[in-house]
Amino acid sequence: MIGTIESGAGAEIPERPKLPQQFILDVTEPLTREDVRHFEPIFDLIPDIYFYVKGKSGRWVTCNIASLRLLSLSRREEIFGAREESFFPPQVAEAILRDDLNVIRGKTRIINKFELIANESGQLVWVVTNKLPILDLTGDVLGLVGITRVLPESRALPGPLERFRNVIGHIEDNMGGTLRVPDLAHLAGMSESHFRRRFKETFGVSAQEFILRTRLQAASRMIAGTGKPFSQISLECGFSDQSYFTRQFTRFFGQPPKNYRLRWRST
Repeated sequence: MIGTIESGAGAEIPERPKLPQQFILDVTEPLTREDVRHFEPIFDLIPDIYFYVKGKSGRWVTCNIASLRLLSLSRREEIFGAREESFFPPQVAEAILRDDLNVIRGKTRIINKFELIANESGQLVWVVTNKLPILDLTGDVLGLVGITRVLPESRALPGPLERFRNVIGHIEDNMGGTLRVPDLAHLAGMSESHFRRRFKETFGVSAQEFILRTRLQAASRMIAGTGKPFSQISLECGFSDQSYFTRQFTRFFGQPPKNYRLRWRST
């Protein structure tokens, strides 16, 4: 039964259910697929949700079919023991592993984190991620369980991020032009210092890094989906210097634009 809290003259308002702090299993270390495979049929029915379980070191234990498609795999057996760098660009893989280890070592959780990942076409997409630590009956950590949902568009932000909806829309609509943090702060109705702090707290990266990743997201789509020259793509995505664009793209994806196009247009 849902509890209630009193408000006003005796009126009752349903109390919002508390989100879980962890996931508890009656198993012992190390966590194996057999311990959690009964969840697979449930999450296999949800095509737009990536469900996954990872062990104590952050290595994959199992996932649903949607996750297999994301990782370009056909069988769940291929996922066991894998790390993020096997599937994601270096910058994305490092961020995912860092979050995983924080959840596992700190017995903490991640709720509604807005982030970038590479989809099954190698293009960056915005997602919302939730992760909980998995504990045994004695309270020791076994690993984590995670659910990641792809947003239909980056402006469809969940509740806590709604305050930045106009800012995100402005960045995407004007990525080929000049984007200044003071202007974004004004759009959000905040002082620049407050905006910088709240933005990083919310998205985990600075506003400048967010702009860079948004531009790389757009560039990755153009490179994989069109035959436009790289010089044109760099300009359309806000990079006035093509050599700088190539360096940033290579840093993030672990390969230059030419190799990226060859890989994803041949798949």
